[in-house]
Amino acid sequence: MKKIYKHPVMLFLLASMAVISSCKKSFLDKQPQDQISTAIFYKTASDAQQGLTGVYASLKQGFNGAGKVYQDCLADNAYANFNSYDANNIQLGNYATTNSAVNTVWNANYAGIAQCNLYIANVTPIAMDAATKNQYFAEVRFLRAFFYSNLVNRFGDVILYDKAATLAQATAPVAKTPKAQVLAFINSDLDFAIANLPDAAFNGHVVKGSALALKAKVALFNQDWTNAVALTNQVITGGKFSLYADYTGLFFRKNQDNNPEIMFSTNYKAPNDQQETNGLDIEIGWWMAINPFQEMVDSYETADGKLITDPTSGYTRAKQYVNRDPRLKASLRGADQPWYNPDGSLVTHDGNTSKTGYQMVKYIDSTLFPMGYSHTNDRDENIIHIRYADVLLMYAEAKNELSGPDATIYAALNQIRARVHMPNVNQALYGSQSTLRDFIRHERRIELAFEGNRYDDLIRWQTAEQVMLKVKLPGNSPPPINFDPSKNYLFPIPQNDLTIDPLLKQNPGY
Repeated sequence: MKKIYKHPVMLFLLASMAVISSCKKSFLDKQPQDQISTAIFYKTASDAQQGLTGVYASLKQGFNGAGKVYQDCLADNAYANFNSYDANNIQLGNYATTNSAVNTVWNANYAGIAQCNLYIANVTPIAMDAATKNQYFAEVRFLRAFFYSNLVNRFGDVILYDKAATLAQATAPVAKTPKAQVLAFINSDLDFAIANLPDAAFNGHVVKGSALALKAKVALFNQDWTNAVALTNQVITGGKFSLYADYTGLFFRKNQDNNPEIMFSTNYKAPNDQQETNGLDIEIGWWMAINPFQEMVDSYETADGKLITDPTSGYTRAKQYVNRDPRLKASLRGADQPWYNPDGSLVTHDGNTSKTGYQMVKYIDSTLFPMGYSHTNDRDENIIHIRYADVLLMYAEAKNELSGPDATIYAALNQIRARVHMPNVNQALYGSQSTLRDFIRHERRIELAFEGNRYDDLIRWQTAEQVMLKVKLPGNSPPPINFDPSKNYLFPIPQNDLTIDPLLKQNPGY
């Protein structure tokens, strides 16, 4: 008797295919217009347009949705107050094959890939305008590239599904594809997206600039400095994006539609399409679920651009929020600081306390207080994956690695700093390639704090073993951190998939 192997993603594919094969046109009419399932019997151009919404909805899972901010708790920026996604175990170096963060990255991205492949398979036969169809496919192939880039960044070699599964594929064991081949597939998808997406500002659907920026991210992660410089420079000179004047307000829903800085985000629309679980307002604001470390607080410069370790900075711990980089208050607060509702009453925290003495506040719009369960369905901040400041930082990093400091690098960094009224980069202090590298990495940490980028940065810089060992976890006797560079630069393959597939091999060291 033949043994059947079914990966979780394949089970998803088979279930969707079964629904597609049996559904009627009336099924489409019963679906909410803002949340069309991918399991649709596609017949018309209108079906293809509405089905695209279902593909975008696949972003709303795990770290690709509102959970993205918890990725800073895998690194050295913050502590997960309730060990969300088993983040505290990753910080300790306990990369178990059953870890929630490990399984979340694997399953959420493969579920998204399945949605993309199903869409392409079912829309291909539709008779419709060719240019419009290519644009839809370009959006879907962008998303597929995004999902695959998340997988290769964390796992290296992964299973490559380039099309919707057949029954034979879904019931057969399958091996991993070499990372280089997956990267080539990602870049092919992004090249198609760049060629077929509109050269316009982001409006909830990805555009050419989104694809250029994602391809630059892929190049940067793999130290392809030449392409990273060329791609980011194309975005910069294209003029379709710019820094939004209000750094704090950039993360509030009321400012996010047609925002000139946002290039790609997971979008929500209350009250029927709110953030997953309870939403960031409750989890991060009310429950204090993400607690920044003291070292993170200390990393912010003083308002005149000095590190607090500089004896001339004037910094004192007693007045640590005074005369600091404005991004500090925009991103976190001391749990002992008063926080007020619009009516003047003090904010309460449902009985929770911070384990580090600090609380993340980025994405939390205090004008919408009071917080509480009555507001679960009306919080819908879009979760930003790529923004223009990130493009400027990527350009600065890649250009410095490629050819060392020059005026264009300082100009890119100074744009970011000017937005928050911080002084220009001190070229006397940061005039060599190595010192400027350190500054760019520091600026990236500060500018993108609590946006879910820090862990990937430490992995691609290969600095995690030095950085993570310096983290001081809360508690009187916290266990020692043990990041093992011989294996922990990759996640382990989830145990469930290893159990059901004899051809799928575990990553080295696990």
